[in-house]
Amino acid sequence: MKVTANDKVDVGMQAAKRCDQVFNEISTTINDVNNKVSLIADSSQEQAIGIKQVSNSMDALRSIASQTSEISKASLNNSGGLASYANALEDLSVELTSLVEGARSVHVVQDKADQGHDKPLRGAA
Repeated sequence: MKVTANDKVDVGMQAAKRCDQVFNEISTTINDVNNKVSLIADSSQEQAIGIKQVSNSMDALRSIASQTSEISKASLNNSGGLASYANALEDLSVELTSLVEGARSVHVVQDKADQGHDKPLRGAA
């Protein structure tokens, strides 16, 4: 069997067609890979934004926790001061009550004494 020029051209044409098909498949695959890489890049960027937001939120939580701790300490210090003021007020109240009751008893004694002087003495007329 003799191979003619036409046969060689046909073989060459088939090889070229096959190369074209393979090239198209490679091109399609490359486009698919590029699309997937682009999606991965977009997802990575969204994740980076999310991580930044979580980090900012954690910083805000730390700040709030620190402020809460400071407020709690101040409240504790103030409650000690308030307790001493309450004790002082209680002491003043007791002292005031004693003074008022003492004044009442002095008035009662005085009133009794005054009542005795208002009566005419027996024998005096």
